[in-house]
Amino acid sequence: MIYRNRRLLGRYRIPPDGVKNKRIPPEGQQISPYMPKNRKKPTTKQETILRTAAKQIDDYLTFALKNGVKQKHRFIRALHGLYRKVALEVFIKTVNRALKYRITDIKTVERIATLQLTAANLQLPLPHIDRQLEKRDAYIEGYFADEVDLSVYDKTQEDDDG
Repeated sequence: MIYRNRRLLGRYRIPPDGVKNKRIPPEGQQISPYMPKNRKKPTTKQETILRTAAKQIDDYLTFALKNGVKQKHRFIRALHGLYRKVALEVFIKTVNRALKYRITDIKTVERIATLQLTAANLQLPLPHIDRQLEKRDAYIEGYFADEVDLSVYDKTQEDDDG
C-alpha cells in the first residue's frame, strides 16, 4: 500500500520471486501503454551486432562481460559506438590486443584503437578530379562572373571584437 499524508494512494500486489523489471498496475487499473522517456533501452541489438561481426569480437565480449565489466549496458553501448567509428579490420586488431592483455576498460580500448590507427599509418585515397569539369558551360560562365563582395563579413567580425 502506498500512502501520502495518511491517505491511501494505491495498492499493489507483491510480485512473485524472480520477477524483475515488470510493470505492475494498481488494483482495478490497466497497465499504462506509455513508457517513461528516461527508461534505458536494452542492449541486445548492439550485442548481437558485435557478436556476429567476427569471432574475435565475440570472444572478447564474452571475456569482458564475465571478467570485470561492472556496467554491462554502458560497456556494450560504448564498444558498439567504437565499432561504428572504426574500420572492421582495425576494430578486430584492437579487440585482439585488448583480449591479449585482458583489458576491460572502455577508455583503454579506445586508446588501443587510436594506437592501431596511428601505427598502421593509414592514408585516405586521393579524390578523383575530373578535368573535363573546366570545359563545362556552367564552369566557364562562373569563371567570368564578378568577384563576390565579402567585406560584409569583415564588418560583423569587427563588431564582435569590440
